[in-house]
Amino acid sequence: MHDEGTTSRLTRTASDGGETQAISLGYDGALLTEVAWDGPARGRYRYRYDDHWRLVGISLDDGVETAMAGDADGLTTRFGPFRIEGNPALRWALALPMGMPAGSVCHFTGTLTPAGGKAVIFVKTSTSDTPAPGTVQPSFFAQHPTLHGDLFLHVDSECSWAVTVVRLPL
Repeated sequence: MHDEGTTSRLTRTASDGGETQAISLGYDGALLTEVAWDGPARGRYRYRYDDHWRLVGISLDDGVETAMAGDADGLTTRFGPFRIEGNPALRWALALPMGMPAGSVCHFTGTLTPAGGKAVIFVKTSTSDTPAPGTVQPSFFAQHPTLHGDLFLHVDSECSWAVTVVRLPL
């Protein structure tokens, strides 16, 4: 348990004499409230929680907060709005949750919804014992021109999952 306002810092110095990279973690009790990088890669994420200690917002470099929502079990089911511009792709990874018996199957459906628009399914799949990664290519976004700008991510799944937005060079 950390005290309010506690910060932990980890620093890595390159063996070739290059720049030092550091990461600092800020806490309010047990809650991670800030992750900051200093060095060649710089940035600061801030995390906001509700009265029940559920993560409800993330901001990067004091920018606009991205809202989050979850289900009754506390699992994240909505993330957004967030902005997609340029030449995007999505990467996802799925795995059986800890404690789910071997041979079980979990299902995953992910949708993207433009603000005030219609939801578009970007993946609907299942996995069992082997983790399942995948990619939504830039061509998908070219076929769905409304999926640029401010979007909401919604996930319906009992899997453990992660989704990452990637901007590719044009």
